[in-house]
Amino acid sequence: MEFLKKKFKKNKQGWIKMVEVFIAILFLVAFLSVAITQSNLKNQRISELISEKENMVLDLVQDNDTLRNEILEVIVPIDSFEVSFPTQLENTLNHTSLNSLNCSYKICSSDASCEMQNLPTEKEIYVESRFIFSNLEIYSPRKLNMFCFRK
Repeated sequence: MEFLKKKFKKNKQGWIKMVEVFIAILFLVAFLSVAITQSNLKNQRISELISEKENMVLDLVQDNDTLRNEILEVIVPIDSFEVSFPTQLENTLNHTSLNSLNCSYKICSSDASCEMQNLPTEKEIYVESRFIFSNLEIYSPRKLNMFCFRK
């Protein structure tokens, strides 16, 4: 009988250790999941802020008759790295962009794929676009894409 009591006491201590380890693992998993969730929420807020700023800039261009005319008259496709990119449009876009972002622009026909070359592959690229269809005299559907990434 004495032998069974010692064996039972030993087994009881083993179970207690296993429960302690299980609880420690649960705490660790809970801590990691909270940390990851907080990080994802922060990145989502940053993405929403950048998208909102890009949309604000593109709305400004869409509502400005002079800038619309420049977009409608340019030969497409053209991106902001080219010297023939409309000067006033480029100045407006560069002055209204976020300081913490590098942005590039491309104007394409409305039915063409409007992808930008030479963007960094290791960074997150935020893209927004607007269609510019016409002014009072010209109907020439164009798409203005804005590609931004953090410096």
